[in-house]
Amino acid sequence: MTEFPRICSVNSIQIEKTMRVDWRHRYSRFRVIHLLAIFLSFTVALNIKNTAMIVVCQGQDQPAVKLSVDDPRPVAAAVKLLRDKYGLAITYEDPRFVYESDLVDETDPKYRQAHPGGVRALTPKGGRLEISYAVSPVTGKPENPRATLQMLLDAHASTGYPGRFRIKLDSQYFHIIPAKIKNGSGEWVDQGSILDIPITFPKQERSVYITLKTITEALSQATQTKVGLNTGPVVNLFINTLTTQGASGEPARDILVRALESTGRRFSWSLLYDPGVKWFFLNVQSVADR
Repeated sequence: MTEFPRICSVNSIQIEKTMRVDWRHRYSRFRVIHLLAIFLSFTVALNIKNTAMIVVCQGQDQPAVKLSVDDPRPVAAAVKLLRDKYGLAITYEDPRFVYESDLVDETDPKYRQAHPGGVRALTPKGGRLEISYAVSPVTGKPENPRATLQMLLDAHASTGYPGRFRIKLDSQYFHIIPAKIKNGSGEWVDQGSILDIPITFPKQERSVYITLKTITEALSQATQTKVGLNTGPVVNLFINTLTTQGASGEPARDILVRALESTGRRFSWSLLYDPGVKWFFLNVQSVADR
């Protein structure tokens, strides 16, 4: 590996708190939800626990860049950093965590004592993750984005953190999706992406927001796993933009991409799994042009 002089500058530090649903003060809501058997769309509280940074160290030919994150979902945190800094269209999907030793129970002790069978605030046992990669002096972006992402996934696998991931490519996106997970007995087993599941719904004109809701509802029905939707600050755009979409046994990811591209703008997403309630939350984010 090429050695670079250690002349470094910090380009980005302390990104916004994101990526973890905090249920500790919301248990009364879940009791109502379970009793009424009503699935509501939640505005997910996105929450990266610690910090993420990119440090540039100048070399003879091109800069080496060090990416460092410390988070329960380190791959998700790193993907967000790369997407926001370089304008890369990278999506991320959580595994469905089930192995007890892969999880941290952050439930309030008083709630746990009062509700022994209640919902638990469970988060993955992530932590610190670092990689270094080359940046093109011409574009100012990673020279090989796919190789950079693969380096990230390999580094994650070497740490023993929960889950293994793989890269799925299409014309516009790098999709980071689950590949393996430990089952309830702690054995590694294959696990695919729920967005590869085919869904069906009638073709008609709807707002982009209603189209996304239709996709998540069809996916919930097809997988028997609740999938909520959070569009954050772009909700007004989605409500006010019409699109004509339908699906007949197509992978949910393909329809999701098609609906987002119909806006004429660039978007990405994180599909986060809460192991406490066993629900997914689809969080859609805009991708800035860089």
